[in-house]
Amino acid sequence: MNVFKERLMNFFWLFGGTVLGMYVYRLILGDGLIEISVLTGLLVFCALCTLLNLLFYSKRELTRKQMRVRVGLHLATTLALVLGVAFFMRWVSFSEPLRIIVLSAVVTGIYFLMMLQTVSRSKKDADELNEKLKERYK
Repeated sequence: MNVFKERLMNFFWLFGGTVLGMYVYRLILGDGLIEISVLTGLLVFCALCTLLNLLFYSKRELTRKQMRVRVGLHLATTLALVLGVAFFMRWVSFSEPLRIIVLSAVVTGIYFLMMLQTVSRSKKDADELNEKLKERYK
């Protein structure tokens, strides 16, 4: 899969997960409907987070330790970006720490669900490739 197509798929997976996360966040805190301006903010946020995926780009295979460091760095950067956007859009404020905690928990949950989806897709792709190689060199 080419890099552009992969980034576009990441964007749509991320946007879907973010909308679901916003729904859960609003459901937990009883905030009601999601406004169109919130969706616009989410689109911009998802585009920025998709660009953050470039942290994982490498021309060579990464060791487990290097990958873990990148995942930790990516999660921290993503949380900082989410909280920055949330403060800018006035979704949260320092006077409401519960909202910050819930938002951070929802984002972390979505993050790990997205990681599971990515790992699952990568494993499926690798298995399909290995199967084709077995067939070819049988």
